[in-house]
Amino acid sequence: SGAIALYMPPGIKVSYSAGWGADDTNVSGDVAQAITSVKEKGLTGLELVNEARRHGSGIVAHQAKQFLSALTEGAGMGDWMKLLGKGWGMAINNHKEMFYEGPGFREFTYSFKFWPRNDDETKRIQDIIMMFKYHMHPGRDKQAWHKGRMFDYPSEFEIHYLHRTGINTSLNKISRCALKNCAVDYTPEGGNFKTFEDHTPVSYKVDLTFAELEYMTKDKIKDGF
Repeated sequence: SGAIALYMPPGIKVSYSAGWGADDTNVSGDVAQAITSVKEKGLTGLELVNEARRHGSGIVAHQAKQFLSALTEGAGMGDWMKLLGKGWGMAINNHKEMFYEGPGFREFTYSFKFWPRNDDETKRIQDIIMMFKYHMHPGRDKQAWHKGRMFDYPSEFEIHYLHRTGINTSLNKISRCALKNCAVDYTPEGGNFKTFEDHTPVSYKVDLTFAELEYMTKDKIKDGF
C-alpha cells in the first residue's frame, strides 16, 4: 500500500458508455427444421413453398422472405431472394432491433511530466514510477500451495481529485481502479536522450490508463460518479 500526490494533469475528462447491439429476429429454429424436412422429402417448387409455410407458420410477416431464402439456400438451391433482389434493384430489410447489453466500464488516462532539479527530486520521481509499475503487476508466490502456478491479484488504486485541503466535489468521483497501462518516456521533449552527470534522465513522461472495477448504475451516478 501507499499514497502518491501529483499535480492535476491536463486533459481531465470522464466518458460514459452503454452497450447496445443490433440483431435480427431469430428464425433459425424454424429454418433448421424445415431444411431437414425438405432434404428428406426431396421437395421442389410449389411443394417447397408449402413446406416453408408449414414450418414457418409461427413467424411474423416481415420474416417470410428471410425464412424462405434461408430454407432454399440450406436445401442446396441457392439464395433466390438475393438473385431476385439484384435484378429488381432491392435488398431485404432484416428488421434489426437494438438490444441493451449492459453498461461499459469507465477508463481514465493521465499524462504527467517531470523535470527533476536535483538528486532528491530524481529519487522521488523514480520512486513514484516504481510504485505504479510494482502495484499494477501480479504477485507469484512459489512457496504457496499452488507453487507459483497462480497469480496473486495486482493492487487496486483509489483516485481522488483534490482542491487545496480536500476533495474537489465539482468533479466526478472515481471508483476502485486497476492500472491497465503504464508507459514511461525518457525523452518527452523529443531529440536525443540526455542525462545528468550521475546518468539519470533529465526528464520523464508517464502515461497511465486506469480502468474501474465496477460498472456505473443510476445509483452511482446520483452519488456523484
